[in-house]
Amino acid sequence: MVAIIAVIVGVASLGMMVSPWHMYAWLPGVGLLLLLILGRKPELAFYVVLFLVPWDAVRALAGPDSSITISKFAGMAMVLVVALHMVFSRGSRYALHSNLWRWIGLFLATALISALLTRYPDEAWGDLRKLVASVTVFGLALALVDEKGFTRTVPRVVIFSIGISTFLSVTTYAFGLTLFTMNTDFERLVGVAYNPNHYASFVLFSMPLLAHWFFNATRSWVRVCGAVVFIVNLGALVLTYSRGAFVVSLVIFGALILEHGRKLRPRHLGFLGLGLALVVAGAAAYVPDTYWERQKSISTQDSSVSARLSYVLFAWETWREHPVIGTGIGTYDRAYSFSEYAFTRGWGRKTRLDAQRDAHNTYLEVAVGMGTVGLGLFLGILVIAWRNFTNAIRESKVLQDPQLTQLITAYRLSFVSILAYFFLLSRVYSHYYWLALALSTVALRVVQQRCKAMNTQIAQGQDDSHRS
Repeated sequence: MVAIIAVIVGVASLGMMVSPWHMYAWLPGVGLLLLLILGRKPELAFYVVLFLVPWDAVRALAGPDSSITISKFAGMAMVLVVALHMVFSRGSRYALHSNLWRWIGLFLATALISALLTRYPDEAWGDLRKLVASVTVFGLALALVDEKGFTRTVPRVVIFSIGISTFLSVTTYAFGLTLFTMNTDFERLVGVAYNPNHYASFVLFSMPLLAHWFFNATRSWVRVCGAVVFIVNLGALVLTYSRGAFVVSLVIFGALILEHGRKLRPRHLGFLGLGLALVVAGAAAYVPDTYWERQKSISTQDSSVSARLSYVLFAWETWREHPVIGTGIGTYDRAYSFSEYAFTRGWGRKTRLDAQRDAHNTYLEVAVGMGTVGLGLFLGILVIAWRNFTNAIRESKVLQDPQLTQLITAYRLSFVSILAYFFLLSRVYSHYYWLALALSTVALRVVQQRCKAMNTQIAQGQDDSHRS
């Protein structure tokens, strides 16, 4: 069997060497090696993919515009390993049960129907593939994130991934380098995500987990590191100049204060006051004036605000014309390019391609693309996930494990950051969103397993007492 596999890999490599894809001739051999490793620990590949979520600029194997990415290779390998394990192993350790599957299945079916009926099949089928990939992330997270992964590995991977990217971005920006910036009217930090708003959403997703890590650390050096990462992340948020990040950060930081403020003791208040004073002084001294001017423009009718208003008006009119199943999944930008708003409102667009714009609102994007049916299912998925987190928090209190309760609360707040950003970005395929959906089920599973173990111990103790 080993010899047959070796021959197949050798033939595949030789075939690629004489093909236009000769630069990838190394992939079969490396792929086989990785499969052997992942056969034992497929969750390692999942955490690599999770680490690379905000690293769009380095995931591509053949340039920034390539569809060949590390994440896709790792994802296919994980699907293969998990599928083989579930088929050939009687006692499979991979749990895929979730009360979200029914809703997600109906959402996928609605997306398929909308793609079949759309006037823009190229866009619709392309986005349907993205949706299938996102659902695959959901399934892999369900299968591969166990209790240890939920309580330790996932938070650390997210924190380190974001922390490393913000440190590199902020330090290079401070030295005047433009490796991680884009130039509009001024230099905006994009990190390794190509887009400042997307990058800001990644950073905000990590903040509740970082706060949990900081407040539950038992070692002083860990808290110092947490505080440094928090400050660097805050600097990265500012340097994106994202108005959406400013609004969402007010919500998230307000919730963090409510959640963790109760832990502060009187002796901590002095340090808190000093910290706030330093933050205010630092903001006054180092935050560019252009940042505050940009935030003030939220209340003015500049070109960006006018454009987004046109997106909302177009979405309303299009939904009224296609209220049931929509214009086709992912077709908002294409449909918008044929609207009067795309040209009568100007902005110097000359062609239909130039006029294509996202809705900058996930809920509108879904409503236009998949109609009332799709939007209803999408909102239903959000409600079920929220209820899963809430039930897990309530049941975890029975365990008298405050750290677990606070961790699930942090996950839920990270989920809230995504839902809030959905009003500002079209990100239905965000890996963090589908990860959060899966974690809502994993949270419930972890709590129920611990409750079951506790009840078993109590029952055994009672039996032992009766026997004695």
